[in-house]
Amino acid sequence: MSIPQLLVSVRSAAEAAAAIAGGCDVLDVKEPSRGPLGMADVSTIAAIIDAARAAQPSAPVSVALGEAADWAPDRQPPQLPAGIAYLKLGTAGLPAGAVGAAQFTAVQRRFEKLSTSNRWSDSPHACGDQFSSNR
Repeated sequence: MSIPQLLVSVRSAAEAAAAIAGGCDVLDVKEPSRGPLGMADVSTIAAIIDAARAAQPSAPVSVALGEAADWAPDRQPPQLPAGIAYLKLGTAGLPAGAVGAAQFTAVQRRFEKLSTSNRWSDSPHACGDQFSSNR
């Protein structure tokens, strides 16, 4: 049996430091003004990772990347900073079934080329019909 862990979503380095001081086990970086899985600016992600490493070097950091449907083939994903334990990508706006699953996986692969983390959140991804991405 695994022990439950406390995940805290943060928007800044100051929030990350406070979350760790309060007993956070996993930091989750997102920008809610950009949606439920809104991606923070890369500079904000880097600052949060730096703050996390200074306060608790072993604290894993997950990063929301927005919705897969927002990453059109001509929109280049940014280079992500080192230190990310998990990546998260939403399925809102994708077509159902195999077509949506293929689009989701294509966006994942584009991010994997630019990230030191190829680990994806274990949350199930739903796209009308349920599908599970390759992790």
